[in-house]
Amino acid sequence: MHSGTVWAGEEIPNRLREGMARQAEAFSEVSGQPTLWAAPRGTEWGGSRSTEELMDSYRAFAEPLGYRVVNVWENVEYLSQALPAEKRNPQMLMDMWSWDMRNGGQISVKDSVSYCVLGVEGGVLLDGNASPAPGTKYTGAEEAFQRDVTIPMIDSDASIYYTPVDHVTYGDGGMNDDNDAVAPQIDIWAMAARPGSEGQEIMRGAAESMFDRYVKMAQASVAEGDVVMLHGPEEGRFVPGEFRTNSSVLGKKANVDDPEWAFIPGELAVHSLYDGIAKVDNRHGGSAMGVPDEAWPLRTSPTGPLVDRQRTLPALNLTKTYEGSWKQGREQSNPLAYYASMSAFDPNRTSTSPTAPAQISRSSSSSQGSRRSR
Repeated sequence: MHSGTVWAGEEIPNRLREGMARQAEAFSEVSGQPTLWAAPRGTEWGGSRSTEELMDSYRAFAEPLGYRVVNVWENVEYLSQALPAEKRNPQMLMDMWSWDMRNGGQISVKDSVSYCVLGVEGGVLLDGNASPAPGTKYTGAEEAFQRDVTIPMIDSDASIYYTPVDHVTYGDGGMNDDNDAVAPQIDIWAMAARPGSEGQEIMRGAAESMFDRYVKMAQASVAEGDVVMLHGPEEGRFVPGEFRTNSSVLGKKANVDDPEWAFIPGELAVHSLYDGIAKVDNRHGGSAMGVPDEAWPLRTSPTGPLVDRQRTLPALNLTKTYEGSWKQGREQSNPLAYYASMSAFDPNRTSTSPTAPAQISRSSSSSQGSRRSR
């Protein structure tokens, strides 16, 4: 069972380094060598340091802990294998990630990369600030790792919610308009997908859904007259031009001063994961909304409540902190009331032969400091 973490940003802060050090120690007997999937925000994306400098810094920190450090930008083609063959477009995937890096959306890059990694390889991925308790040693025999897929289910008294949920109807490739699905509240700060299982299919479905949502956001933004795409999905590219009003969902995502900016990344990531689960758990017809109730206990592990900006995942002896969260100062005192007042997130509103990543590479590629941690 491979383990690792994904970082998208500039320098890795100390609070995340501590968690990553514990992760490496806790998983050393399970995976042998954990992986740091690094998407550095170099100067080409507005960062303060070059990609090469950031990668050198990551290696200096992570390699002594036993991490294999992989430059995401040099492995986009490999990660694009998570997408179905007809959508496997490394250039377009890189366009999406590059656009987010320039617009404060590093966390969406991290989320999308996470789905791609788990879709291609499977294994366990934890956020950097998800820390195993001191002395924790996983054996690989833990029940959570024997499931096809495991994700955290947020208890009802937690203070961060992503609602309502909308699903892709995979049968016709479109978006349905039934946005009030009754489903568990889930998050993605710890995910495990058993290699070769339905768990990998779920993660590939999530990667596909997130890819599709960017396409639909671009199309909706053009239809609303908010942006002219310099190179659009019809060309197999994702290169927005200058936004006029920032009124579309894509425009809001490009505008860090918009009140909805902080919520869109979470909605994108969590709804995409729901889509992946729905696609696998409802193979035999009907709406993709219909994830059987009995499937949820097989897919999720309950977490503890959020107390003092911490959440626990007892099944894995993990603690997740929210210090430095991208939502700091933006949380709603009553998040359910906030979401009840919002319209559902709806972007539709009005290849070659890839190889596994190199063990270590010091050549340049592309890249930011993460504005948010889950």
